[in-house]
Amino acid sequence: MLDNPSTPAMLKEPPSLRQQAEATYHSNVANAPVPSGPASSEAKDAALFELGVHQIELEMQNDELRKNQLELYVERVRYLDLYNNAPVGYFTLTEQGVVLQANFAADAMVGVRQGALANSRFYRHVLRDDQDIFYLLLKDLPNAPQTRSDVFRLAQSSSQVLWVRMSVTPARDSHGGLTYLVVMVDMTAAVGREDERRRNELALRNALVREVHHRINNSLQGVIGILSRYADAHPQTATPMRQAIGQVSTLSAIHGLRGRGATGAVVLSELIGDIANQVQGLWQSPVTLNIPANWRPSMVVADADAVPVAMILNELMTNAVKHGGLAQGGVEVNVQEGATDGVVQILVCNRGQFAQSLEPRNTWHGGLGLIAALIPRSGAQITRAQLGDTVVTTFELESPVVCTLRETTTAA
Repeated sequence: MLDNPSTPAMLKEPPSLRQQAEATYHSNVANAPVPSGPASSEAKDAALFELGVHQIELEMQNDELRKNQLELYVERVRYLDLYNNAPVGYFTLTEQGVVLQANFAADAMVGVRQGALANSRFYRHVLRDDQDIFYLLLKDLPNAPQTRSDVFRLAQSSSQVLWVRMSVTPARDSHGGLTYLVVMVDMTAAVGREDERRRNELALRNALVREVHHRINNSLQGVIGILSRYADAHPQTATPMRQAIGQVSTLSAIHGLRGRGATGAVVLSELIGDIANQVQGLWQSPVTLNIPANWRPSMVVADADAVPVAMILNELMTNAVKHGGLAQGGVEVNVQEGATDGVVQILVCNRGQFAQSLEPRNTWHGGLGLIAALIPRSGAQITRAQLGDTVVTTFELESPVVCTLRETTTAA
């Protein structure tokens, strides 16, 4: 920060100019030889006249100099007042990032007392996560003599940050050294307004999306009602109709989940529960669901894979009911952690036997053929095993098919 001068040395009257003039005058008069004759008086008067005129000229020049010095002082004070009390931050940096001088606004933005910003390394006031932005802002300036700007955060305290836009212009000092002239503007309010605008837009978008899913769900429920009435009227079609109703109900479940949640995301545990309930109700066969308490409530299915995953779950549970659950007392569905972090295993268990311990996909048919067509190419796999008199089908999911709600929000 520039210090306001109190009594500048330049404003003090130069004592030597008048004294030297008087000393010279007395010396010349005292040492000059006295001419003889009548001309001596005229020569002395002429010399005194010239010295008097010269003295007056010097006094006038001195008065003009003092006036100019006073005007410069007033202008300097006005400049300092404008500089220090400007509503934006002004400061000068060395090539090494040391603050040479700063105004009051810059001190306040950084969160230090007036004058404390000078002689400090500015990067220490930048939030740690944003220090790379500040470094890159200065990095190429010596080779590109133009003003550059960027937005980052200052750490005013351990809990308070300030968004600023910094504009930096390279310059040369009086010795030819490189310095940076910096203008810093508080952007906290503007960033807050932009965040609020984005939140409002997102809330409106989510509301519209939920309404769309709600209407689609209602339409699908109407289709389910038509299929159910047709199955009741034509008992011979009951089995294929149930199959079709189950698939439409699965789509309805997806839209129902997206219409319920605030974010429109499909929570995996809710999806498994909804499909298990609909399979149990449709086939009138118990489907016991075992999910650990408070198990991964933030685990969601990726938007692009929500429908395929739901259809696969429906087919696995329906096949288990048809091939063992109806005759052997129901189906059991267990949800558990996989062998590595981020992996989820859904085990569909039913009493019965199958011919091979693991059938190749290209030999699957019926519902399994649909599963083979729907299963995502990465992040999902299905295995089957015979454990005694129980068939265990394991549907294993991992990224990118499933992820945490925080990851999907960040990606959005």
